[in-house]
Amino acid sequence: MDVDDAISAIVNCLRQNMTDPQSRASGSYWIGDDWIDERLRKYRWPQISIFHVGSSTEEARKGYVVYYPLFQIDIFASGKAQKRDLAHQVKNILLHSHRKSLLASGVNILSLEGESDVIEDERLPMKAYRKSLTIRAMVYSSGS
Repeated sequence: MDVDDAISAIVNCLRQNMTDPQSRASGSYWIGDDWIDERLRKYRWPQISIFHVGSSTEEARKGYVVYYPLFQIDIFASGKAQKRDLAHQVKNILLHSHRKSLLASGVNILSLEGESDVIEDERLPMKAYRKSLTIRAMVYSSGS
């Protein structure tokens, strides 16, 4: 597994397990690895973006390579309460309720830190509330 596979595993885990706090239905907002989506601009739907922001590698025993990537998850929402609810869901999914499925796919979440801010950007018709979560993970890959 490489860093792109780890991002895909995290994105798939969130897509399958996140629910919209208002409608309680999954899939009503966008999760991916682009900064902004048209639906956030047009319909004010919340968005979750995932980026790889750095990593280190280490050779482990028996020919295995261990990656320690840093991922940034940005949660964009039109209100503080929505942002807070979504951030809580992401943390719960990654650190508690679906941790075992991520471990089984080769991604071990080691730590998670967050900070909030308000952004105003010409690409957005309104102020957007952003919660940035930085995740340090361990990704296992068999060596050759």
